[in-house]
Amino acid sequence: MKKIVLYGAGAVSKNIIKMLNPGKCQVIAIVDKNKRGRYDPPKKGLWWDIPVSWGGDILSPQSLKDISFDYVLICSDLYQCEMRQTLQKLEIPNEKIINASNNDFEFDYRHFYMSSLYTRNASPSHEALVELTDCEIFDYVICRELMLRRKRYIEDFQMQINDDYVRLSTIELISARIRNMGLDGSIAEAGVYKGDTAKYINEMFPERKLYLFDTFDSFNKDVMSKENGNVSDSFIDTFKDTSAELVMNKMKYPEHCIIKKGVFPDTTAGLENEEWAFVSLDMDLYESTYSGLRFFWPKLQKHGYIIIHDCLHHQETAGRNAMPAGRAVDRFCEEEGINYVPVTDVYGSVVLTK
Repeated sequence: MKKIVLYGAGAVSKNIIKMLNPGKCQVIAIVDKNKRGRYDPPKKGLWWDIPVSWGGDILSPQSLKDISFDYVLICSDLYQCEMRQTLQKLEIPNEKIINASNNDFEFDYRHFYMSSLYTRNASPSHEALVELTDCEIFDYVICRELMLRRKRYIEDFQMQINDDYVRLSTIELISARIRNMGLDGSIAEAGVYKGDTAKYINEMFPERKLYLFDTFDSFNKDVMSKENGNVSDSFIDTFKDTSAELVMNKMKYPEHCIIKKGVFPDTTAGLENEEWAFVSLDMDLYESTYSGLRFFWPKLQKHGYIIIHDCLHHQETAGRNAMPAGRAVDRFCEEEGINYVPVTDVYGSVVLTK
């Protein structure tokens, strides 16, 4: 029976803890740099009930000096490097540290099957994850076969977008549908960040204008003031490391890309008569997402598509959507009397179509 510590008390840990087998390991502590209070684990794992004892008070990372454990699992999408550095400063042995977050291929709990299947790529961390769970290798094999059959096997797993095959493949199928219907109209992405999704959109629509809406400098302060605490300061800081130049350097067909730098929807000025065939909204925030839907939907071509990211990642216990973008979509759909199709990608996108 291995003794496990979870480092990170947010939504990522709630997903990772579902995979841990109570017959193989025991969560003895939860630590977090910024959170205090009680950690309440989910009641159900993938195939078993999660022990109530796996909850408890959230401790500081410094408390690890006084705890005896076999592994500490880093549970964060965005701060793996910072958290690993904290553990190293505390002199936690590297062999006890497992990055179990969902955008690092080497330790990704959705992809560690691959190293189990192909032993030449196996690492001690993969072996530890397999040791702590009952996930079957064939789950990943089936997923990989689907990738190969769709001829869209994503080789560069080191990028943040690497593990979101479902989202990319959905956009690819939408692009094929738009071409087959002979649908006119431009393409847009609002919420570009570093362009890791936009570069695929650019490749999928090589002949079309691609408008890229973003501040290219994290979130605007005036916009954030309307969010009522929906997003933390640390989350805002995460999106500052980008620029229009960085994004454009990733584009295969940059001649078709049009940068619209600034605060949305101010940056839509002059596009009142533009028609749209496909739009990707990835602005995270409630007000921005709602404004995006209000701007693009009336000008969306019949049979056109809008895909909205970060809508269904998690929901509150009462069933109300807990994601700001998801709440904006719910409001818009209720006002318009329309529905959406949920997509089973990493952060729960939804698709609207006319």
